[in-house]
Amino acid sequence: MLRSIHIPSAAILAIVLIAAQLARAENEPSQQARQVDFVWFEPSSAVTRSVSLALSPDPEIDRSPIWAVIYGRYIYLLGREMFWPDIAAQDRFRIAIVNWPDLAQDLADQLEGRSIAGLQVDIIALDTKALASEKRDFTMLFVGGSNRSDALPSLNSSLAKWMKRGDKKALIVTDGGAIPGHDVAFRRTKQGETLSLCVAPDETALAAKPLDLPLHFMQRRCP
Repeated sequence: MLRSIHIPSAAILAIVLIAAQLARAENEPSQQARQVDFVWFEPSSAVTRSVSLALSPDPEIDRSPIWAVIYGRYIYLLGREMFWPDIAAQDRFRIAIVNWPDLAQDLADQLEGRSIAGLQVDIIALDTKALASEKRDFTMLFVGGSNRSDALPSLNSSLAKWMKRGDKKALIVTDGGAIPGHDVAFRRTKQGETLSLCVAPDETALAAKPLDLPLHFMQRRCP
């Protein structure tokens, strides 16, 4: 069944602004693009969709579809602009999305026909339980629901179990919560009707990997 979703004009403007930033970024060589063969448009097989249908959606998040679009743009930009020191050892650019199936689907749609750092992209959708039993490492791990106090005990436990399985090097991003093991949080901001995100890095965690956030992300630090 099709749903009619009302999106405020200011929210639409936010998407347009982010899309413009993406378009501008694609016309400028990034640090990563100068060091690898960076391909922007490849055949549609560049994205492998592995979105599980067995996830338990978070209504608090999924009832605001505009946020999935905004977070997806930021994740894509971060992946594109980051310098990944160990990228040559990877055969795919794997992005795991935990507890946000709409974001996983939206990101797969956005990245269809694109690559990141010259690699094909896999979008892997997980829930908290699946994360605990997951053995693979990822290039990026995005954790949704990190601000929900009722879900934090199980989420923290699952993340800790995943991190103990081998030497995990994934950049761990949350949707706002400063949970143990995270590297950076994207927090929601609203000025009037304008929706956006600010960036809250854990500089100690980033330095240990070692990874550096791109300059324009650091310029959007949360107050």
